[in-house]
Amino acid sequence: NFYKYIALVAVFLIGIDTTFAQNCTVNANIDKDYCQGQPIQLQGTVSTAVAGFTPPIAWTQIAGPSVVISNPNIVNPTIIGASPNQTYTFKLTALCEDGETVSDNVNITVNSITQAVLGTNFTQCPGVYPLSGNAPANAGETILWQILSSNNAGVSLSATNISNPNVTLPTTAAGTTTLRYTITNPNGCSTFDDIV
Repeated sequence: NFYKYIALVAVFLIGIDTTFAQNCTVNANIDKDYCQGQPIQLQGTVSTAVAGFTPPIAWTQIAGPSVVISNPNIVNPTIIGASPNQTYTFKLTALCEDGETVSDNVNITVNSITQAVLGTNFTQCPGVYPLSGNAPANAGETILWQILSSNNAGVSLSATNISNPNVTLPTTAAGTTTLRYTITNPNGCSTFDDIV
């Protein structure tokens, strides 16, 4: 009976699935959208259950047009050379103290926006003068001209939603006024340029 018992215990133990958990984890963070021209920084995290051990890590690009990862062996590198209207996927991998590797992916989408560009600052006598903002290059983008802070020069605009309105400098005022030219895309991206 003793030997039968030992045999049954052995059969029972052989049938048990044994699971070992890795002793470190990584998080590549949530998917994120950036605007064209905006600096892109990956924001990963790594944690370990082993005191005093720092898991070696590596970022790799696994989808999208080729870009440069500034330093693939730190958790928060920057991405260089990303193009608008593209989605990129990056994988963060860590080597745990127990020799297991763990990884997590993140998607980065770059949305397009026309960079707002104005001419140089100017000084003029009273009169009417054309302003010169560049036209939006993407469908659905809108324009907004604004007068910032105090309007010491007393300027007025013929329109605020076109790229080349006229600005009127009155005979009754003199001073400095700053105008802001903003282009906004339906995807939420915007750019601006100022002129004095």
